[in-house]
Amino acid sequence: METTRSRVDSIVQTATHTNMWHRKLCAARNKSHSIAYSINTFICGWLRCYHPYEFITAYLNNVVTQEDIANATGLAKEYNITVMSPRYGLATDVYSFDRDAHAITKGLASVKYMNPQVSIDLYKLSHEHMNDCSFVDVLTTMATNHIKINSRQLDILIKIGYFEKYGNSNQLLAELDVFNQLGGGTIRSINSDRIPPCLENVDISAYCSNTRKDGTVGKVWTVNNGRGLLTAAISALSEQPEPTLKERLEWSREFLGYVDVATHKPEDRRKVLVNKITPLVGKFSPNPWSYRVDVTGVQTGHCAVLYIRSNIYNKCGKLSMNDVIECEGLVQDKKGYWQLLGYHY
Repeated sequence: METTRSRVDSIVQTATHTNMWHRKLCAARNKSHSIAYSINTFICGWLRCYHPYEFITAYLNNVVTQEDIANATGLAKEYNITVMSPRYGLATDVYSFDRDAHAITKGLASVKYMNPQVSIDLYKLSHEHMNDCSFVDVLTTMATNHIKINSRQLDILIKIGYFEKYGNSNQLLAELDVFNQLGGGTIRSINSDRIPPCLENVDISAYCSNTRKDGTVGKVWTVNNGRGLLTAAISALSEQPEPTLKERLEWSREFLGYVDVATHKPEDRRKVLVNKITPLVGKFSPNPWSYRVDVTGVQTGHCAVLYIRSNIYNKCGKLSMNDVIECEGLVQDKKGYWQLLGYHY
């Protein structure tokens, strides 16, 4: 700590007595302001260089616009730091970093319908029960520890990939449905006329009994092994397909407030997500002569602006927000604008 303070003091002293800063900044500001601004710039530069994890995390926790997020994410890439969506076991209520994993994780508090208390409770739970090896184990632990999370919040966390280490979102949503149908393994009885759909392919006689004391068979099954019944119902589930790319993008935009899906797959190099379409209309005609399209690269997650001539737009088909298209050709015109020469869905 003392070493850090001495370094900062040294930097402050250097910045204060360096006339170079004064000459450059005094032209636009008074001397006192230029000194303070110089010191602040110098300290930020030092922190960025020697403490990038702390600097970038603090930057992300104080962003104002989407451009700030893009700048911070770009800076993280320069230092080979991955900025991740919220993940179980890593995410707290705000952005936090893990130096060993070379990652910065987004906090849950900014996710739609979430709050800081649930975020902190889930983070503590993940570290107190690190032996949970399945999603059902996590759900059981949450119920046992009385974590105050409602069904809507849990549904959102599954969709944004918070529990992705336990399976894809559709699979986890199906397991959650089974968990709820069987009361988390605490169900005590089952009526033969109203057997839950999740038990259609399960031999419930292995976990329940419907024999009365007098030896006759009754309509109500008494559950002897609720946990075993739940495990059997989960195992009987058919494998669920992964969410489509469009579904993942829509969930990301709706619940995170921005698109945070990058597949990193070579085959997705030419695919882009349409974020916004702006018709460009001239002075002498009401018909657009071109279209400005704000897009996000599916492979990398990078944002870009493309332009499509009206004849190409009419030929290839109209675009809507959240459409995923594959670009067929790009060329940069004399003014530096990127023109899209063709595309298909």
